[in-house]
Amino acid sequence: MSSKAQRSAITLGLFLVVGGGLGLWAYLNAQREVAGDTPGEVSPLAFAPEQVARLRVEANRETTEAFRTPYGWRLSAPHEARADPAEVARVLKNLSTLRAQVLFTDDKPAPADDLTGLDEPRMVFTLQDTNQTALGVLQVGKPSDFDHSIYVRATDHKGVVRTLTVGAGRESQLTSVNWEALRDKRIPAARQERITDLMVAPGQVGPDRIAFHLEIEPNSKKSAQEARYRITEPPLGAASRSAVRDVFKSLLRAPLVRIADHNGASRRAEFGLDQPMYTVTYHVAPLDPASTAPAEERTLWFADKPNSEYLYVARADEPWVAETLKVSVEGLAQTESTLRSARLTGLDRDDVVRIEINTQESGHIILEKRPDADKREKWQMLAPEPAHVHQHLAVGLLLAFADVVGDRREAEGDKVKDPAVLARTGLSDPMTVQLVNRAQEVTTVLVGYGKKEGEAFAMLEDGDMIVAIGRSRIDELPLSATQLIDPS
Repeated sequence: MSSKAQRSAITLGLFLVVGGGLGLWAYLNAQREVAGDTPGEVSPLAFAPEQVARLRVEANRETTEAFRTPYGWRLSAPHEARADPAEVARVLKNLSTLRAQVLFTDDKPAPADDLTGLDEPRMVFTLQDTNQTALGVLQVGKPSDFDHSIYVRATDHKGVVRTLTVGAGRESQLTSVNWEALRDKRIPAARQERITDLMVAPGQVGPDRIAFHLEIEPNSKKSAQEARYRITEPPLGAASRSAVRDVFKSLLRAPLVRIADHNGASRRAEFGLDQPMYTVTYHVAPLDPASTAPAEERTLWFADKPNSEYLYVARADEPWVAETLKVSVEGLAQTESTLRSARLTGLDRDDVVRIEINTQESGHIILEKRPDADKREKWQMLAPEPAHVHQHLAVGLLLAFADVVGDRREAEGDKVKDPAVLARTGLSDPMTVQLVNRAQEVTTVLVGYGKKEGEAFAMLEDGDMIVAIGRSRIDELPLSATQLIDPS
């Protein structure tokens, strides 16, 4: 190429670069003029999520409808089902936080509808309040060819219509909403803290499973296990921690694998649900704690799916029959022994004035509560040597042994004297912890390490019950004088 031709090519290239830059500047400047000096502040639909009582989504010739009840969201179309409250909340939040990237006006009109996709919107969202008054309608078009922002048309609660674009990152949020995405994939569709009681009735009662009624005290502290969960039928009193954990794990974590029939509940017998393996009846409190509405009764049925790892499951308040894993509901099989509380001690910690610990590793440790110079009671070490101790560590020891609640009952009655049981639980050569109250009454707790990793067990001296307590609860305790002594 001649030098003259090279110069012409370079000149042409510069013109193109400059022209392109000017074109981009003009486009962006037009956007600023259209959207104003504060782009991103214009909200297509000005509403608060808590105002919405009904949501309708139209896409791909299918209409999904959801409505709010005192107990949560439900879907009414294309199939009846309970809606996942977290998913509905996510959709409403996404819609309420949309902001205009470009706002078109009469002076700066939008491209024709056939170019923006608004002649045949991909999605249409309609929001209504409790009075079925429209809060807004949002039509979703296609992405812009320039920056992939999404064309939308919004009609707000006043009937004002606006055409605008929103950020490209919003596309998946707007176009992924449908019945399948919104349906609640949990079987009981309730959080544990909203369940006030439940009854589990096996289809066949036997030595490995009984019917039982678990009541939950709503006003007790969540950590107050013994006061919170009680077995009232049969009248066993406080429920064991492991039983409560297993029952709720089966209910709350059993996966809804698939919908076997959207309208199968009217034909339960076809799925064996007229003679279920388990019937679970439970009551769910309203979402609003101040609501005067009664707890809502719900019933679940589980039936075997022959030659399969699945169970059929149906709910009395749902039209569907679904499938879940058999192994997921094994925690519903309980006996009187597994249901009863595994509480070993329940001493008043303020009444305990002396702790004596004997271990093979650390020997004999004695802590005693004595008044200091200001006549305030503080823990002091008497053995293996007189010393000041870290008060919080001494209190930690007290709490660990004054209120021992096992995860489960490992052995009861005469079995606690069986040498094989004692050897397996490590209680043939235990650590001993003596707690002495102000009346000089002594409670002796024996602690042993099990044969399996992570196992620990406890029983009272001359007691008739061994409970599993988990080794980590013991390993975390300061069981040596060196740990307890406060040198300051």
